[in-house]
Amino acid sequence: MPKDPKKIPLHKKQNCKMHKENCEMPEQNNEMHKQNCEMLDQNCETHKEDCKTHEGSPSRERRMFVSFSIIHRFAKIFLLTKMEQLGTLNCSPPYIVAIHHNPGLSQNELSEFLKIDKGAVAKTVKHLLEKSFIERKKDPLDNRGYKLYLTKKGEALMPTLLAIESEFERKITEGMSLEEKELLTKLINKAATNILSLDTGEKNENNI
Repeated sequence: MPKDPKKIPLHKKQNCKMHKENCEMPEQNNEMHKQNCEMLDQNCETHKEDCKTHEGSPSRERRMFVSFSIIHRFAKIFLLTKMEQLGTLNCSPPYIVAIHHNPGLSQNELSEFLKIDKGAVAKTVKHLLEKSFIERKKDPLDNRGYKLYLTKKGEALMPTLLAIESEFERKITEGMSLEEKELLTKLINKAATNILSLDTGEKNENNI
């Protein structure tokens, strides 16, 4: 004969209720576990997307100072390698090119044009005079002054130096559109003008 539910002891009713709740908990736990797994999957996906974005972000790119240092260093290596191959080492290309495009510069004007201290310019000019790449002529407006010109030997270097310059520019602008090349040239010239405003004094760059 079934027992009257009303006569079931209270502690047994509580046990039945707890048992029912305990039976429901695994299902709830499974649901929570499923939700947690979905959240982890979403987090992983978000992390992947963040990584992709981070890889292309400026923080992953080289800083401007480092990029300029790399360009400066490898430009010098490129120039020295090419000049060695062509047998034109120790001709100080920046000086030769500057005097070619600006014949009749004084030594002080050359120093100002190249932004190199006067002592270094005097030393290099002396070397180029000894090698007969350049010559000095008296300034007709100043008997104490001299103007610098390329000799035939110096002029003979120009096709080689211009070819090296063109090859370097082609390499550094590889993969760029014409508009990008023009913009790069404009921005580099602007950056060069800006850097000249720094008061660095006359330092020996070989110590860097």
